[in-house]
Amino acid sequence: MLFSLFESRERRDRDRVQILDLQQKYGDRAKQVCLERARDRSLSERNRTHWQRIARKI
Repeated sequence: MLFSLFESRERRDRDRVQILDLQQKYGDRAKQVCLERARDRSLSERNRTHWQRIARKI
């Protein structure tokens, strides 16, 4: 993925751990949960961007 070229190794590792946790918790719905959080206007723009990134990686 092109986006991963500009990420630090630390961020990739943290995201990988979070994705595994989400997949254990939500199973096949993990990506959908991330997308719902990315669209949630009650969250800050920073948080929505985070959830978009995580959803893209799942």
